[in-house]
Amino acid sequence: MAGLWNNFVSFLNLNPTGFRCYLDFDHPLSGIVVPSVSGGQAVHSGTWVGATGNVYKVSGSGFWGRGEAIRLNNVSGLTGTNSFTWLAVFEKSGISDGTLISTMTTGLTQGYDSTLGYIIGFNTANNLFFEYVNKGENTTLTYTEPLATKNAIAVVRSNNSLSFYNYDFSANILNGQNYTINSDCLFSPTGYYIGKAVNAPLSYSGKAFSGYIDELLYFNQALDPTALKYLLSGGTPGGN
Repeated sequence: MAGLWNNFVSFLNLNPTGFRCYLDFDHPLSGIVVPSVSGGQAVHSGTWVGATGNVYKVSGSGFWGRGEAIRLNNVSGLTGTNSFTWLAVFEKSGISDGTLISTMTTGLTQGYDSTLGYIIGFNTANNLFFEYVNKGENTTLTYTEPLATKNAIAVVRSNNSLSFYNYDFSANILNGQNYTINSDCLFSPTGYYIGKAVNAPLSYSGKAFSGYIDELLYFNQALDPTALKYLLSGGTPGGN
């Protein structure tokens, strides 16, 4: 998918610097590093945290199942923007809920205790959710389109708008749903973790992810539905 990035940029006339991270599980390095390649920026490679045993059990996929996570490096290049896009191709194991992406942590903002960041995951009903703390209250936005066992999804923020998407391969369509969020409460995260909410507050009860992630991409800009369909369908203009 992201290997077609140069064609993608040309086709949609995008700024290539917005593509910050592409975790590539096809080319694992020795040890615990997961490279960011094929258009993503190498400084945002990932590091396995708490991993035991083989984390590449399936060719081209990263494996989660023992409470491990990937920590993205050099988060300063990922934060400080009012827009972002996450894309992921993943396959869950079992019927439990799970955490896909977590930037949530407790800390100090302007001298006050606060909860920073957000969590993207799926609940026991297999619906995507986005959770953040809005004026001291946990706020969860839920995507009502049910997911399959294996999914190609995107979560897009543009200022006060948050959108969920998933690509339906059988119908060749991109499904989506929009919400309004209080962007004033989305403080700049201090850590980015894949597969587990490593530093989340006790109020978050979501479990670590169990399953496989084939591809994970991060942009510090909001991609529109045309771009999302192009990527999530496998890089074919129009999704066909």
